[in-house]
Amino acid sequence: MSQEDADRELMANIDKRIKKEFKEISGTDLHVTHCAANGMYRIRVPKAIRAKYELSRDQYYSKTEKGVLQALYNDMFGEKRPRTLAEVCEEWIQERASDPDISPVTKRHDREYLDKYVFSDPISLRAINSITVQEWNEFFKTLTTGRKMLKSSFINVKSSLNLMGD
Repeated sequence: MSQEDADRELMANIDKRIKKEFKEISGTDLHVTHCAANGMYRIRVPKAIRAKYELSRDQYYSKTEKGVLQALYNDMFGEKRPRTLAEVCEEWIQERASDPDISPVTKRHDREYLDKYVFSDPISLRAINSITVQEWNEFFKTLTTGRKMLKSSFINVKSSLNLMGD
């Protein structure tokens, strides 16, 4: 089975499970709409679904239909416990380790940067969704004070954290 077929099958299962929940709980059909004005896809979530799954948002948006379905699916059936920055970093490192297109040297450097700069900081123990912009700014300021790291190292750490956020 190709990756494309696997992705298509996964999306079909996600779509099927969400549609089933919408029909059973709220008695309505799942409607993904496209707004031509901003180019975004949207799903409105009925009150009964929001109450059962403790969802805080009543609408989900994404640039792709697949993205909006995945965001809703993750909020409905995903982990309820907030994940720490360290957990997300470890998961990202494992994904990169299994990618054959990334060189072993790059994988080793990614691990070293995260160990040295991210895991050693208390911010890595915080839930990722609770870290504010101000705290991110403070984290990066402490990394760069006293010129203790090269610009290329800083860019690598920042790029890694941005990839994890995506």
